[in-house]
Amino acid sequence: MSTPHLLDHLAALVQQVCLSELRRMPEVRLALLCTPADAFPAPMWREALYYLAGETLPNGSAGDCRERLLTHYARMADMANFTRPSSKRRPTSLDSTSDW
Repeated sequence: MSTPHLLDHLAALVQQVCLSELRRMPEVRLALLCTPADAFPAPMWREALYYLAGETLPNGSAGDCRERLLTHYARMADMANFTRPSSKRRPTSLDSTSDW
């Protein structure tokens, strides 16, 4: 029985059918945290690093590539939190108007 590809494994963990969507999903970081580096061979990790983050690490170990991916997705989550508008409504001067 052959091992599934790392990208397919990550997609299954985040319940995403389309692999290209993984590039935009900060939730992939959680899937990476659940996936030990030794679960997949280093060449597969290097391929995933290039596909998901656009980074090359020609002689990188599985652990090195996993760490780079974790960093990439942590940055992505930070940016999403930074740019996401607040869900709380700010009070306005109209809130204190007694005519309402």
